[in-house]
Amino acid sequence: MIAMESILVPENDFVGRRLRERVVPLMETTNHNNTKALLRYFYDARSTIVHGGNVSSLKNGILDNEIGFEFEKIVREVIKEALKSLPENEVNRKTFLKQLFDISDGDRAKKVYDNFFAIKDVNERKRCFDLISKRMSKTENLKPKTENPS
Repeated sequence: MIAMESILVPENDFVGRRLRERVVPLMETTNHNNTKALLRYFYDARSTIVHGGNVSSLKNGILDNEIGFEFEKIVREVIKEALKSLPENEVNRKTFLKQLFDISDGDRAKKVYDNFFAIKDVNERKRCFDLISKRMSKTENLKPKTENPS
């Protein structure tokens, strides 16, 4: 999982989603939902291990031969296809990966919105709102004024 992540996701946000969405176009499989579900499963396992979660929850199923063989097949195919498809130049590689899949502004906005309302302290939420409002008014002032055609 970490090998695929390092090859396919140079960004630091939405890593699991980017990984799942970029794997699918590189593979010849038609069972996209199954592939994404398996990748989510192993990405969650990877996150549990890397971030110091409860690894006892991983013991059931993750080493199941059928699941493991299917995952290994995906990893091999993705690495092989990435080596064939990805440009060597880092700038071109990032451009190529974004063309495979990139996060939409709508997805980013939803995350900001959800995180904003996860702030429990009313004063912190107001302070955050004020900072965003202040920043928005500054960026709005930087936009060129369009003349009214009428």
